Amino acid sequence: MLGGREPDRNRHVPPCIMSVNTVHAAHPDGVDAVLDLVNGPDAIRGGAEFLKRGGSLVSTTYAADEGWFADRQITAHNVKGPRVPRNRRKG
Repeated sequence: MLGGREPDRNRHVPPCIMSVNTVHAAHPDGVDAVLDLVNGPDAIRGGAEFLKRGGSLVSTTYAADEGWFADRQITAHNVKGPRVPRNRRKG
């Protein structure tokens, strides 16, 4: 024990794996929807691991291959929001 605390037993587990395990533990049958704001075409397919059959995945980066997800009974949506201008200082 260091400083009166138990060592972190999950120290060797990458955070993304811990997240997957946490979601599966809380929702063993899967979740209804995934909103993916950052992943590209390869990584976004990992969202299928979380979803129930008939679930929906939304990508804001146009990375979702709608046919690939449809083959897995998941509805995929690629959406684009309004463009937000950068904050520019005047003066």
